[in-house]
Amino acid sequence: MAKEVSRKTRAAGEQETIRMTVDLSPELYQKLESLAGRTYLGNKATVFRHALAWYDKLVTTVEKGGVITIQQPGRQDLELDRVALAVNS
Repeated sequence: MAKEVSRKTRAAGEQETIRMTVDLSPELYQKLESLAGRTYLGNKATVFRHALAWYDKLVTTVEKGGVITIQQPGRQDLELDRVALAVNS
């Protein structure tokens, strides 16, 4: 569960930010730390923002009738549909 902690207004030209607390299982926290180290994103907050932006793109594509397919070497392709992305009907 996430909760809003505080709002912070930035200097002119910068976007307002909202600080929040997110409860993660130890396994999800480890994945977040691992992704921060395995990518050029560098820190957990940036990984989280990047993942959210990509999830938004995936959901929007499926909502518009698009198909998302992940090609897996040596395995059957994986198609992400409304159910896999938890998109409302």
